[in-house]
Amino acid sequence: MTWNNNQKRTRELEIARQFKKVLSILPVDFYDAVISAFIDSEDPRYLEIQTELAVFKENKDRADLVCKFPTFKEIIFEFKLGDENVDQVKRYSKNKPEAKIISISKKSKFNEVELKHFPQIKTYTWQEVLNGFLPIISPEMQEKLKPTQADTSFYPAFPERRLGDPTLFVLENFLILLKEENLITTKGEKVLVVTGEMASKSTCVHNVYWFGLNWNRDFQYLVVVHQKKLVYVGEVIERIFDKQSFDQFESDNIEIIKKAYNESPEGSKGYYGQPVIVLKEVEHGKKDSYYAGKGAITQSHRYFNNLSQFFNYFSNPN
Repeated sequence: MTWNNNQKRTRELEIARQFKKVLSILPVDFYDAVISAFIDSEDPRYLEIQTELAVFKENKDRADLVCKFPTFKEIIFEFKLGDENVDQVKRYSKNKPEAKIISISKKSKFNEVELKHFPQIKTYTWQEVLNGFLPIISPEMQEKLKPTQADTSFYPAFPERRLGDPTLFVLENFLILLKEENLITTKGEKVLVVTGEMASKSTCVHNVYWFGLNWNRDFQYLVVVHQKKLVYVGEVIERIFDKQSFDQFESDNIEIIKKAYNESPEGSKGYYGQPVIVLKEVEHGKKDSYYAGKGAITQSHRYFNNLSQFFNYFSNPN
């Protein structure tokens, strides 16, 4: 579904409101841990939290979330459903040089050189936010929101005690909202089903697959059906997203990824930065069986909640 700018802004502000609820309800020591992780402050207790605040006299920018503090003036949060807006965040820094600027987006666009010139700016991804909060949510929700990648630069030093149920409810609802907005990827049991000769060769020969930039990345299994025959079932063991050249990969599987790509029709055109997954084949008794429905199981790709749901549909599409 395509969203216009007003709809995106509404959804970003809803995230800001939900995050404000999280900050407002956290016990003081948990709150201190969160803010300290964001800004490295020794005295992070806030005086006031406001959403969608016009704090810039020089232009019409409206901050998503502003926290006012006694030891420094304020923290300004900027939230993005997609890529970071570097120019906007720089404007915040220029117009509010005494403030801390926290930019959280699906994909950070600042590079390390730029950030050295803007020390008051900190950038994070929504995936890092999830990973930072993961240790304090319930075991059931930890399993549901198990991340595909554990790396994070947002790592609050939370106290070693359990949050109360009302606080957990607010925090977990916020994290579920991030998942519903497709801002984070989690393991779970979701299945991506694809078709085609290229998919068959790259998976069956190399256990590697690359896919569309705008496809949902939140899946744990890949199934390939070619000419109605089930040819491959694999579990994702590594994900490599948003890299523009092979030189940027930090992977033990880089050589096999190169080999798989160079053997494909796309290989002669160069690497275009599609998300890449490395797989481990899952043995299954239905391999080489045929889709029972009329026509192709999919023209491009489709998703199932788990392997059981897929195999049931594969054998009994009606």
